[in-house]
This record gives sequence, C-alpha cells and structure tokens, in this order.
Amino acid sequence: MPEEPKVSASEVIFHYFREKIKSGELKPGDPLPSERTLQKQLEVSRFSLREGLARLNAIGAIDTHHGKTTRVSQQVNTDSLKNVFLPMQAKSDTQSRGDLYEARVVLETEVAGLAAQRHTEDDLMGLRSNLKSAEAALGDGDAFGSLDLEFHERIADAARNHFFKQMHAVIRDQLEPVMKLHANAEEQRRLILRKHKDLFEAIEEGDARAARQLARDHLGVFKTHYT
Repeated sequence: MPEEPKVSASEVIFHYFREKIKSGELKPGDPLPSERTLQKQLEVSRFSLREGLARLNAIGAIDTHHGKTTRVSQQVNTDSLKNVFLPMQAKSDTQSRGDLYEARVVLETEVAGLAAQRHTEDDLMGLRSNLKSAEAALGDGDAFGSLDLEFHERIADAARNHFFKQMHAVIRDQLEPVMKLHANAEEQRRLILRKHKDLFEAIEEGDARAARQLARDHLGVFKTHYT
C-alpha cells in the first residue's frame, strides 16, 4: 500500500478551524479551547500545536495576547479563512511553483532591504546563531533545510512590517519542501550558507541596496527548482 502523505500541524489546525467555523461551533471573537484540549482533539504534540497557533496568529486567523485568552479573529469567516490559506492548499504543479518563485522575489528582496534599515541587535544575534547552527548542520540536509527556512523567517521579523510577516507565514508550507530540495546536496548547502553570510553582512552594515540585490541573487541561483 502507498504511504499516506504526512499532514503538517498547520494543515491539521486549519482543517479544525475550517470545520468548526463552518458548523458555527466557533464564531469570530470566540475563545479557543485550552492547549490541553486542542492537543487531545488534534492529536498533535505541544510543540507542534504552539507552532501552528503561532503561525495562525501571524496571518491574522486568531488573536493571541500574552496572558489572555486566544480567540478567533473578529475578521475571520469561512470564506476569508479559505482565502488566507489558499497558497498553503495550492497544487504542486509547475505554474504554482513558478508563482511561488515570483512571489518570493518580490517579497524577500524588499524584506531584506527593510531588515537592513530596521534590524535590532537582538535580530542580528538571532541571525548569527542561525548561521552558526547551519554551519554545524552542513552534513544534515533536513536540519539544514529547516535552518534555511528559519533564516528567512528571522529576516522577515527584522523587517518590522506586520503585513510582510503575514505574507511570509502564508507561503511557509509551500517554502518548506522547496528549501529541503535546495539542501539535498552538501555542495548546495555550502553555497546557501555563503549566500546567507553575504546577506547577513549587508543587513548588519545597514546596506539596504546591497541586501535587496543579494536576496534577489540568492533566489536566482535556485530558480530551476521552481520549474
């Protein structure tokens, strides 16, 4: 029998929300069940649940405030939730991958420029830590691929633009398999690390123009993986 495709925590949580909102069990503004209840219902680990909820919060599907109850966003309904998650549900055909590449070029070049202008010392520390971990993971494609994704997420955080951060969160599920493909050979992993180090230096130096160009060049190296 063919192996069933793995379902990510984001997909599990998305389907949960879609069905609950569709049935009227959850309405805009309603509080979410406790983490313990959600873990039991969704059969996901605590870590996966928190990661999924953090991503839902990032794209505006839920509202999470420290020390307060997490609630369904007031703006969410069945149609809006479907539209928000549309890129995550896209088919993995050539057109979709080409669209993803174009979206990344537009999004990540500007995000890199803003990160160069707006980063904090904490952002730089996080990026340095990521680069150090990536260098240690050059022999492990899966670990390196995850760190590659994390590097770009950290840059999105450093850009200090809520909507760009939302956009990056929306396409995350489509990015993950592509980045694992990028990292399937050690030679490619070493190339990615060099590109990341160059981009980091431009961000650290506050050179927005160079950061934008380096981000564009970095994506261009792997353009064939999207076709």
